[in-house]
Amino acid sequence: MLLGLIVVLAVFVMRDMEPARSSAQVARDRAADAVLVEIDRTQQCYFARRERYTDSIPSLQFARGRFMRTAYVNGFDIELRLVDGGYVQSITGDGVDVLLERRGSDVVRLEVGDRDPPELVSCERGRGRP
Repeated sequence: MLLGLIVVLAVFVMRDMEPARSSAQVARDRAADAVLVEIDRTQQCYFARRERYTDSIPSLQFARGRFMRTAYVNGFDIELRLVDGGYVQSITGDGVDVLLERRGSDVVRLEVGDRDPPELVSCERGRGRP
């Protein structure tokens, strides 16, 4: 009898914990989107000034990128790679795996899983040119 009560309580507790996991995942997804959009905006500003993209996080920080705090707080790993005429950024972390590839000014690939991708902003529509 006591074992049955424990099992029932465990089921209720686990069922109630699921929304907390979902809301935590939603928060991580939003944070990843914010980092993705800000890196892309900063890369576009960098490109407008230097006619090339960078694979250096410090270069983006000096170009007034505002993403490292959000990335750090959420435990995200950021990878930047230069590709023929563009760049690829990937952001990974606990339950997060997003990727954006740009060739010139065109977005070639934007992967955010099974959810709607964030709206990307240009250098001019963002915080302005650094």
